[in-house]
Amino acid sequence: MEHEERVTFESDDWVGHVGILSMPSEHAPVVIISHGLGSSKDSAVAHGLQYALHAHGIGSFRIDLFGHGESQGQFVELTLTRAIKSIEAAQRWLHKRHPHSAFGLCGSSFGGSASYFALKTLQPLAVALIAPNLFAKERKDKQLGASRLKKWKQQGWTTYTTYAGEERKLGWDYYLDLSNYDADKLTTKARLAFFHGNKDAIVPLAVSQKAAKRLKATLTVYKGVGHNFETGESKDALIGDVARFFIDAFSLDDQHARRQ
Repeated sequence: MEHEERVTFESDDWVGHVGILSMPSEHAPVVIISHGLGSSKDSAVAHGLQYALHAHGIGSFRIDLFGHGESQGQFVELTLTRAIKSIEAAQRWLHKRHPHSAFGLCGSSFGGSASYFALKTLQPLAVALIAPNLFAKERKDKQLGASRLKKWKQQGWTTYTTYAGEERKLGWDYYLDLSNYDADKLTTKARLAFFHGNKDAIVPLAVSQKAAKRLKATLTVYKGVGHNFETGESKDALIGDVARFFIDAFSLDDQHARRQ
């Protein structure tokens, strides 16, 4: 198995984070991988991407977002802004360690949304978004309704059940913070690709269809697949497609890769 290094880094608000870096060579391009809400850097997809990318000379940096895994912060205090800060901090650390490496972003669900909005401050060469949780506020307004939103506000938190069945408290600030982000206003020069199952009951396929069309990005649709790519077959297909996207993207501009 390829070499892995456990590293620590801090965001600009002094929150400690943990990531796993795997670099096939000193100047290899590298992908910062962000997980979904309630997951971690140790998800099956993150691990699979690490191995697939490494086999083709591409590094990976699997990180735990704020309030997840080994990173600091309380889950109840999580916001999209704090998750974006996690990704920005990872990129700053990565640039100091490997200043000549081009980089990309890959995010799943909540991590996909954070990676998407991190494009406002970062300049990755390529970005892969797996069922990104864009337009989250609009969907929550519709799904929860006024009475449940009122209860969330009064209580200060709501219960969020992770894919693994763990119940965690999600603070009201999470909802309020979503108003700061409008997926329709973001622009980017990065090469962008979306990956989404057509049976996703958490983040509808229409979310990726809308964003991909506006940004002229590619969209790969998986038939009969839900939000978490539940089967081993669907996970393998996803990992292979995302890896091929980055293999192709990083080969587009070798001079850029050496210059960064």
